Formats: sequence, structure tokens, C-alpha cells
Amino acid sequence: MTDWTRFEPEALEGRTAHAHTVEGTCVTGRLARVAGPIDQLVFEGVLQPVLLRLHGGRWRLAGGWHDLEIS
Repeated sequence: MTDWTRFEPEALEGRTAHAHTVEGTCVTGRLARVAGPIDQLVFEGVLQPVLLRLHGGRWRLAGGWHDLEIS
């Protein structure tokens, strides 16, 4: 398991991740970076962001997600 809080988005892009939504749905897939006003990481094929980069460079789980493991 990778501690995603210590990595830049470029290092996480393309890695396989496993996450659960707050409703309990399990999602597994590759991560893709979306650059814009707010940096985001999404699962390929899932529009809802899983990680958001806040001002100051800190990452946090986006709303709707309970946990995230990156391998």
C-alpha cells in the first residue's frame, strides 16, 4: 500500500488503486490525473474525482470516498 499523501500527482498517475465509496461500493482501477483549476486524480472511466489537491499542495480524499489504497 502506498501512502498517497506523500506523492506528487505525476508519481500516482497510472498506478493501480482500490477504493470504497461511503456507500460501500468498491472501485479498482488505474488512476489518471486531471489538471485544471483544482488538480484531481480520478479512476479511469469514473468521472467522480477520488483525490483533490488543495491550496498549499495538500491532497485529500474527495467527497463520497471512504478510503483509498494505491499499489
